[in-house]
Amino acid sequence: MRTLGVLILFWLGLAGCKTQARDTSLSVYTKEDILNDLEHLQPYKQLPDFEHPYLYTAGSRITLFADSTRWAIVFEKVGYGEGAELELTFFGNCLVNQPKQGLNGQYLGNCSYFQLITPNELANIEAGREPESFELVSRDAKQLKVRDTYLPIEHDVQKYKQKKINVQDFDNPARLIDFTALVRYLFEENSELFRATEVELRSLLPNNLPKLFVINKWHHKSYYVFPDGSNKPYGVKPRDYETYPMIGDILETKDTTKWKPTLKPNNDWRYWPKAGGM
Repeated sequence: MRTLGVLILFWLGLAGCKTQARDTSLSVYTKEDILNDLEHLQPYKQLPDFEHPYLYTAGSRITLFADSTRWAIVFEKVGYGEGAELELTFFGNCLVNQPKQGLNGQYLGNCSYFQLITPNELANIEAGREPESFELVSRDAKQLKVRDTYLPIEHDVQKYKQKKINVQDFDNPARLIDFTALVRYLFEENSELFRATEVELRSLLPNNLPKLFVINKWHHKSYYVFPDGSNKPYGVKPRDYETYPMIGDILETKDTTKWKPTLKPNNDWRYWPKAGGM
């Protein structure tokens, strides 16, 4: 019986050690798991494309979510395409409500889309449908509805230039403000109205996943696969420069002081001039 008692005490001691280990801030996932997920792409699971040919980017940011067993990265991108759009790109080990995409729904998508300015709202302020006035703002237009808020329209080209926002110079003899420049200007003047709401940020996430950190400026390199079924990657892997290993460290340890970038931020749309080129 004494031997059995010793064994029981020994087992309880081991159990206590295991319990103590679980109480540390270490996660059941690792930085390597996160980097692998960011690099395991398919046609409907992609990193954000800052030079997407059908979206003139106006703004972006990253939000990190994590607890001891779950993690998620939400990339946020706003721009002018079909109206003004908010595109959210999700990575994580706990995604929910993912749309089925591709032939017979063989892929799970990792994006959510929200319209901030409808095409009808833009049509109401358009100078006309002829080439010399297509997607240009009428001088008579005073305001534009973004979500449920009306914002004043600025017509002074010089104020756009002060923000390094180029106004369309071709097919624009009257020097009217174009839709792309307007959306970029309104974003910079009223960015919070264009940012994702909590509901939108969590559209593919569990509701109780804690928010950890928000990153407004970072260095990004393109990495993608073509939607041709080959899944052949192009670009620079996220693990090959500091941004995403650093994000992986933060998610694994929950230590936001690890965000100490040395590379110049380039997520601003001005660094990606080919965006919207189609």
